[in-house]
Amino acid sequence: MAILNQQSLAVIEKASEKTRNVRELSVMFDDPAGFAQEHEMEITSDIIDELSRVGELRASQPFSPDDPINVEVISFFNDVIIDGRYIKEWFYEPRVVANNIGLEISDSVYQRIDEINILNIINVEECFSNEASIVIHLIVESSLSSSRFYQHHLLT
Repeated sequence: MAILNQQSLAVIEKASEKTRNVRELSVMFDDPAGFAQEHEMEITSDIIDELSRVGELRASQPFSPDDPINVEVISFFNDVIIDGRYIKEWFYEPRVVANNIGLEISDSVYQRIDEINILNIINVEECFSNEASIVIHLIVESSLSSSRFYQHHLLT
């Protein structure tokens, strides 16, 4: 079962509206109560627990922003977002997506995507029942930033 539910995703979406700065948003996962207070947001203790669990996952996977595999994952994900047809499928079948878009992706990238294990963090089906933008915010600003490389390469 995924960590984040619809209520958590709604809070993340509101937080993204408050600030588009990845470094600032990352505080939401390290100190959700503090982030909520600073940005005058109300969140429940359940949501604080869920966001904290994501923060713990981020802390347990300290990948380097200079890792070429991370850079390749970012490029691959960005290409998928720009193309727009296979965002949802990227979570389940990145190899098929790369083939459909015409990208050559290394096996190391697929292994890194498996390591990140996004499907344990969010329910992609639930996210896409609302808006794809929630998924993009979540992935770019939280899940994949568990490897810290998004903080270095995006929005800086």
